[in-house]
Order: sequence, then structure tokens, then C-alpha cells
Amino acid sequence: MTKLFAYGCSYTYGHGLEDCIIGKFEPGLKPSKLGYASILGQKLNFSEVINYSRPGTSNKWITHAINLTSKHISKNDAVIVQWTFIDRSAILRKGSHTNLNNHEPIGWWRAQENKQSLSAYYYEHIYDRADHVQVTSWYVKFVDLLLKSQGITKILHTSPPKQLQMKNFIPDNITWWEENISKYRIDSAQDSEHPGPKSHELFANRIVEDYGDYLK
Repeated sequence: MTKLFAYGCSYTYGHGLEDCIIGKFEPGLKPSKLGYASILGQKLNFSEVINYSRPGTSNKWITHAINLTSKHISKNDAVIVQWTFIDRSAILRKGSHTNLNNHEPIGWWRAQENKQSLSAYYYEHIYDRADHVQVTSWYVKFVDLLLKSQGITKILHTSPPKQLQMKNFIPDNITWWEENISKYRIDSAQDSEHPGPKSHELFANRIVEDYGDYLK
């Protein structure tokens, strides 16, 4: 029974879709069954979709999540990694080597909300765009090598949104798709901030067209 493992941020989580929203803006407690990952699972006849994505997360956390959960992926399974905005980061706290939740997210919106926060300090004193581009490429390479070392070969990486430089740092032996769901946004989710159901359907169809045979 072949499974699809999905990693990413709110786009892969399906934040804002009708089964994944609390109140007006907060994400649901579980990933949406209406998002592109679940649609892919149906279209490509995977036995199960295991979605490890998380809203507002960073590429550092995505790498951390794959490092901790790759032991659950078998050689016949497929993996899709939707790399997120490169300007995000995270601080991994004590105990994070066994727990996905022991970390502090770093995001520009957190810096705007709280000028005294760790995020505010990070963007004022540490963040550099060129640094994040190169470090993100290291995350991609590490993840690809880690999974392939475990005999996992069906791995699709999708480009971070609004980031064209990344492809210059990715070697040819990595299956890298210079696309992301933000480029296929034709409607909005219920929170008005994220792609809607038609966008998820369109994005899933594009993945099937270009990589369906590779993933299944």
C-alpha cells in the first residue's frame, strides 16, 4: 500500500478551506481534506495521505519535521515537499530532537505584532536574504540525500513562493519543480488570505500532469 507524505506550510495544510478554519482566521486542528495533497492522494490512488505540514512554518522546521518523521516512510512511498517562504526561520528548543513542537517560529508578521519579540530582533539584527537563499538550498539537499539514503526515490520538491533564485542552487539530480500553489491561485479560501478550493484542484491537476507517473 503506497502512501503520500506531504510537508509544507499553510498552503499544504489547506488553511482557510471550509474544513480547516476556526473563527475567521485560525487554521483547523488538522490538515484539510480539500487541499491539494489530499486531492493528489485521490487522483493517484495512494492508500493514504500523511500530511505533516504546519501553518506559518519555515523551511528550517520543514527540514526538522522530515528528519524526525522519515523513519515512517517506506521505499515505495512518495514524498512531496512544498518549500515555503525563505524569510521565515525557527529556533529549535531543548527536546526538539524528539518532538516537533519544541521550537519557536520566526516570522515577519510576529515581528510586526510584537516589536519586542524574538522575531523582531531576528529581522533587525540577523536576517539576510542571501543567507536564507543559500541555507534553504542546504535544507533541500539534506532532505533529498536523507530520503534517498533510506531508499526513497519518489521525491518532488516545489519551489518556495516568489523565489526564482533557488533553482540556481539546486543540483540536477534533485527533482525540483519551479512551481508553487501561489502561482495557481484563482480563488480564495474563507479567510481571504489563502488559496481556495479551485486553486488547490488546479494545482493538484498540474502536479498530476507533470509528475503523476513519477509519484505513483
